[in-house]
Amino acid sequence: MLSIMSLELLRKFLRSWLSLTAPIAVAMDATQADFDVHLLCCRKDVPMATAGLISFCKAWTGGPFALHIHSDGSLAQEDIAFLQKRFTGVQVHSNLDPTIREIMTAELPVGARVRYSQKSVLLQKILDPYCLSGSRPIMILDSDILWFKPPRLMVEHIERGCPHPLVSRGNGDTPFNFGSHAGFPPECSRLNSGVVLYRRSQLDRSILESFLESANLEIRLNSHFVEQTAYALALREFQFLPYRQYTIDLPKDGQTIFRHYTGPRRDEWLKENLRFLLKLPFQRPAQREASPQPVPAPV
Repeated sequence: MLSIMSLELLRKFLRSWLSLTAPIAVAMDATQADFDVHLLCCRKDVPMATAGLISFCKAWTGGPFALHIHSDGSLAQEDIAFLQKRFTGVQVHSNLDPTIREIMTAELPVGARVRYSQKSVLLQKILDPYCLSGSRPIMILDSDILWFKPPRLMVEHIERGCPHPLVSRGNGDTPFNFGSHAGFPPECSRLNSGVVLYRRSQLDRSILESFLESANLEIRLNSHFVEQTAYALALREFQFLPYRQYTIDLPKDGQTIFRHYTGPRRDEWLKENLRFLLKLPFQRPAQREASPQPVPAPV
């Protein structure tokens, strides 16, 4: 295990190293974007989130997107300036953004009450993007994901109009204590909210509000898994990304598109990828593979 001191030194080094990356432009005008990417970030995760977003941008071969980074309340002005230099056109939202609060209070009154009680900062991951979204698809990303190959399935899914939600699969059941709430079918308990791709209309607002009304966030595990469980309940007809390519705990190999380094695997994020991270600032963006040409019919 890396010590706390060595981890802090590595974070500082990585932050300086990533500053060598040429600024990456994202859609500054909403009319230029095909979809919206949202990421919740705390101060200590700024280097990890930056590396994850750079790797996503360099692996993405689809259309342009708008980038929204949501502060959990800990981002300092220097963190915001660092992110704005790395991603030209990024929008960084305060955890107390008055516009978001106004929309949430009007559209998700229960959600607003629970979210601003500050019992779980992770509710920002589901409620804030919902309030900022329009008709374009929404992509939720966690800060501890690295992308190694183009996510062709996701690119094509957006190009088809995002007909149903796509989500990443967890490597275990969500340990949420529902109490008297009905809960959800067993297959839904495997949803992991590291990557969620959906349209606003595909999230059932009444189910979301009902669940948040009954959720006991005094239970520690509940407060940690509340937004993940809310997605599992409220998203209509979601499908899982293939776990072999979009994984949490499988060994990284030639088929791996992303690996999600969840809490217990944070040490592996650095140890497994040091060479990849050192090359990342100079890595060329992936090129889209040409669609196979139709075979001419015999004459």
